[in-house]
Amino acid sequence: MTIAVSLKVHEGVVLASDSASTLAQVQSDGTMSVANVYYNVNKIANLVKGLPLGVMTWGSGSIGPESISTLFKDLRQMLTGERPGPGGADWKVDFSDYAVADIADRAREFIYQTKYASVFEGNDQVPDLGLVVAGYSTDGPHAEAYKIEMGSSGCPSPTQMWPGAECGFFVGGQPAAVVRLVHGVDPKVTKVLVDRFDLSPEKAGQLAEIMREQLSVPLVQEPMPFQDALDLAEFFVDLTSRYIRFLPVGATTVGGPIEVAGITKHEGFKWVKRKQYYSTELNPDGPG
Repeated sequence: MTIAVSLKVHEGVVLASDSASTLAQVQSDGTMSVANVYYNVNKIANLVKGLPLGVMTWGSGSIGPESISTLFKDLRQMLTGERPGPGGADWKVDFSDYAVADIADRAREFIYQTKYASVFEGNDQVPDLGLVVAGYSTDGPHAEAYKIEMGSSGCPSPTQMWPGAECGFFVGGQPAAVVRLVHGVDPKVTKVLVDRFDLSPEKAGQLAEIMREQLSVPLVQEPMPFQDALDLAEFFVDLTSRYIRFLPVGATTVGGPIEVAGITKHEGFKWVKRKQYYSTELNPDGPG
């Protein structure tokens, strides 16, 4: 599993994640078990270098033999005109006129329609996979973030989070620790109310919402300085990593180096924390 945090304030949007990837295997009875956990997966990428556009993932770390980070780089080549899009389409982004919503649509088309759907079609075991595409449209006054989620039931169109000047945060993967902290109750509270108090799902949902309204703490402040937003997103990832580490059962499915990227209107996409498998002294221009 993973932890992937997207957090928007007035100054921009933050993408933060851990580096864990769980290798699962199917048992003889059809159930899944954890075979290994790796801690060096790349989950965040700048979609078009030079533009304020980023993408982040959680869930499945690969589609067939291709890692999601490799597919992000393939998508980047399509958006920069180095290779055609699906069906030979010209997906090169016009630096003077582009929209984050269109980039999100192209990410969905490539990752889901071209890759995911073709690999997992007809499979009994279909992994969940999520993406957030975030950044600024040409001359856009506010940051935008679009969520894309795919699984056994398909993949709806990208959903915009926090339209216009709205701000907030989203946690993909394993949100329990952050949800408990911010909202005061576990995500499973509705199920507990149904099972233990024999409430209808509707009534349980209403009570759970009241609990969240009364117990929530406003950690995400819309006018907070961008550095504080970066720190808060990193804290959410670190909190989840430590929470999962000390759970009494199961594998440590969140962990490894924390990566953080910030996207602002004028500074664009900037890495704040990033791991590298290669020495920057030996490779000043990057890997290759």
